[in-house]
Order: sequence, then structure tokens, then C-alpha cells
Amino acid sequence: MKDHWIFIRWLSFLILIVSTVQNSVLADTLILHSNKSSGSKSIAKIVDSIRIYAPESDVFKTDTLDINLSSIEEKYDSIIVLGDDLAKQSFTKPLLIPHVFGGFTGKADLSSSENSLTLEIRPSVLYDEIRKVGIPLKAVWTVVTPDHNPELLAAASLDAEAQGVDLKVITAGGKQSAARAWFDLLNTLDPETDVVWILDPTYLDESGAYKYLLETSWKRSIPIVSHFPRYARRAVAIGFLPDLKLYSKRLVSLLSELDDGSGYRRYLTTDEVQRVLNKRTLEHLGLRLPDDLDALSMEDIVIR
Repeated sequence: MKDHWIFIRWLSFLILIVSTVQNSVLADTLILHSNKSSGSKSIAKIVDSIRIYAPESDVFKTDTLDINLSSIEEKYDSIIVLGDDLAKQSFTKPLLIPHVFGGFTGKADLSSSENSLTLEIRPSVLYDEIRKVGIPLKAVWTVVTPDHNPELLAAASLDAEAQGVDLKVITAGGKQSAARAWFDLLNTLDPETDVVWILDPTYLDESGAYKYLLETSWKRSIPIVSHFPRYARRAVAIGFLPDLKLYSKRLVSLLSELDDGSGYRRYLTTDEVQRVLNKRTLEHLGLRLPDDLDALSMEDIVIR
């Protein structure tokens, strides 16, 4: 009888091990990023976080995706490609293992078969957060250049239509025309119901438009939001920073979805963000901090 129970316990332990292995996140993941991006604190944080969720992973630096894919496919179960520069490249042949591009912003020149998760915010999340501070949102205005990220703009248009938001996009082809476009925008919108979104920051600083944007928005009580880290803390009403740890977890889970056939993606925006709320600006606009504020655990940053 004792031997019988020992056997049952041993068998249960074996089943547990097999089940754990089968349901674990992909065991052997190769993380690729360039030598240029190796100095990026964000890329370093993403790499460290990926290795929490995919412990059996290796890191390799390369400035080109023209690499020996056959040997990689023999050794690894999946690949994560990080950084703006590698997101502008594609592999030389279709990969036989799950892979995803991440850790980038802006336009990614990937083939139609490549899967990617950008660091840029999911537009529906941005619209939701705007409403949380008390804005009866009707229209979102922005200026883009011809070289803007078309996939982000397409996602913004679809989400705006779904939420009953009128997305107003002005295209400007140069520094002077961009400055003029921002000027015209501020003198056209309704500050009671409309918001300015810095979606494409090209020429914004060098044209002097950003300084004018801040000064005029303060005088006319116009809300400005931005998902770019360099503007998130610079007097905009609501800014967003990517939550790199949760973002990295999503990268790894996306690999699992691709591996088991439950999902196929091409371009995904992220809803793993940290809010930066400018209390002084919000109060000046007659708005409030959101009811779901979580400043104690530092999930939100409040600038006072």
C-alpha cells in the first residue's frame, strides 16, 4: 500500500512537470537589438523585463536582419526584435518560428507578414483617458507630416469612429507649413469640447510651434495631450509613458498567441501606459484628476 501511494505521488509530480512545461511561455527566445540601441535605457529595461517572463532567452546585437536564420530556427522557439532601426528592416526570408517586432515608435517598414507591437498608445485608450478628466470630447485635432506613421493614424481613425470622436488631421510638408498648421488649428477648434493631440512631433520644436502651442493653449484653455515621453512632462494636460515592464510581458504573450495559432497580428498599439497628469494645467482648464487616480503605487505621475 505504501509503495502504491509513493507511485501515485511520483506520477502526480511527473504530470505536474509535463503540464508546466507544456503551458509555460516559449522556453527559448532570441532577443535581437542593434548596437545603436544598446545605449537606450528603454531598450535595456525592455530586455531585462522580457527575461523575467521568458527566462530562457538569449540576447544578440546586430545592425542587420540579414543573418543566418536557419541556425536560429534550429536553436530557438521564437524571436523578439527591438528598436527603431531594426523595425525599418525585414528578415531575408519568411521565418518558421513566431517572431514580433517591438520597442519602436513611428513608422515601421515591415513586410505584410511581420507582427509588431509599437510603444505608441492605443488611440481608444487615449480617448478614454481624455474623457476621464471631464472633457466632453467631440473632436481631436493634430498635425502630421507626409512621412507620419500611417498605421497609427489608421488606428486612431478607426477608434475615433467607434467612439464618436471627430479626428481632425492637418498634413504639413515642411517646417514653415507645420508651424502655420498648428497656428491655424489653435484658432479653429472649440476649447470646450476639442483637444490637441501631439501625434507627429516633426518640426514641432525647431519651428517654435511647441512654445506657441503651450502659450496659446494656456491663454485659451485648450487641452493638449501627448504620448511622447519628451512632451509628457512639459506642461501638457495629459501625457503618457509606456509601462515598459507590462509592455514586455505583452510582447512575450503575443509570441505565445502566434505559436498556438490563436491569433495573428500585424501592427498593434499598446495600452500598457503610465499617465502623467499636470494638476496645475488641469485645474487651469477647469478639469479634474481622474477618479481612478493611483499615485500611491506610482502607476500615475501627478505634476503639481
